[in-house]
Amino acid sequence: GIGTGFGVTKNGLIMTKMHVVSPYFSKIASRISAPNTFEYVNGETIEVVISLITKAGATYTATIVGGSPNDVNDLALLRINNASGEFPILDLSDRPTRYDRVVTIGNPFNITYTVGEGIISTLERTVRGRRLIQTTALMAPGSSGGPIILRRDHQGIGMMDSIFAVSASTPVGLGFGTPASMLRSFLKTELLRLSNEGR
Repeated sequence: GIGTGFGVTKNGLIMTKMHVVSPYFSKIASRISAPNTFEYVNGETIEVVISLITKAGATYTATIVGGSPNDVNDLALLRINNASGEFPILDLSDRPTRYDRVVTIGNPFNITYTVGEGIISTLERTVRGRRLIQTTALMAPGSSGGPIILRRDHQGIGMMDSIFAVSASTPVGLGFGTPASMLRSFLKTELLRLSNEGR
């Protein structure tokens, strides 16, 4: 699949959506049984190769180090393999208000580094039992995992999650994102677990 992600630590941890790195879009794995290996209830296992391409054109591989295929929030934490130097990160903020102007950065239809603009329609929209941000900023297949950024202070206030569309190829301007509060909570939990495991 294709998708988007962004840096959350300077040593090469990347956050994205679990469905971006999963082998199947509509088939949920029961667990990740080995590095980058998804296991299904029928015993099937599939190992995935994750490639990250930066705006500068550098290509890296990555390993899934956090998140679960069964987590309703659909979040994944990746570690860049053989990372060296410092990587840019996006600061996360809980300060958006309704009708704030935002931009999205993603890879819609594999058109890389596409920037869209819109407003926050509401900060709390319940979609399939999840509390999400609703925005009019551009989202389309390939955008999942990309940041939603406040225009006024360039802080990340969410991650692109899903769209309402007439069909998979026809978005209608209804986009939804995971709020920064959930992203921060996920990151804090996963960093603590990785530290306890000596990773």
